[in-house]
Amino acid sequence: MMGAVQLLPGATFSGIAERGEYPSSARSALTLDELERWLILEIARYHADRHRAPGAPSLAAWDEGMARRPGPIRRPHDAEGFLIDFLPSEERLARRDGVHLFGIRYWDDVLSLWAGRSERPLRVSYDPRDLSRVFVRGPDGALADPLRRPEAAADHARRASSRASRAAGARAGAGRRAADLRHDREAARFGRRGRETHQIGAPAGGKTRPRATRELPFLG
Repeated sequence: MMGAVQLLPGATFSGIAERGEYPSSARSALTLDELERWLILEIARYHADRHRAPGAPSLAAWDEGMARRPGPIRRPHDAEGFLIDFLPSEERLARRDGVHLFGIRYWDDVLSLWAGRSERPLRVSYDPRDLSRVFVRGPDGALADPLRRPEAAADHARRASSRASRAAGARAGAGRRAADLRHDREAARFGRRGRETHQIGAPAGGKTRPRATRELPFLG
């Protein structure tokens, strides 16, 4: 796979020393998203290729080994924490106005427990693709709620409110549709009952008998 990386557009040299003063950032050819997509496809291709050691594609060898396992594979107890542990991180002090990272201020009420009370820095993990929030572990190592930029927190609250409003509107719309459906069913049922009553009261042959009438005396 490392050989395939060297064939990518914008690939330069094998290390920092060999690169020297070459302006690799200025002459980059792929965005981070494009590189990530290529890497995913390359991993999928690698696992689908036949390899000499197992004598089969890696994916087939994995499936065969999983089928022989006496029990399910062990998974991380905390999936979110497991993912966050793989993110890059920096150590920052919790200040009274929040945590500062890359010139951005982040805040959550959980920082009130440590801001100005502890000189021990916090481990702040971040996703380079989304700096609207960061993740911190407290002095005890427990993962706290994500810290957000104040404007991002406001946007998050607005989106949550909008989602709640849309959900309430959807429930109300579903209720109206259910009521309309019940009304249509009742109307169809009463219409059918009326037709059945008319057919029962009609004489054989389908002709309607004329009603008997009587003349009223002229009042004048």
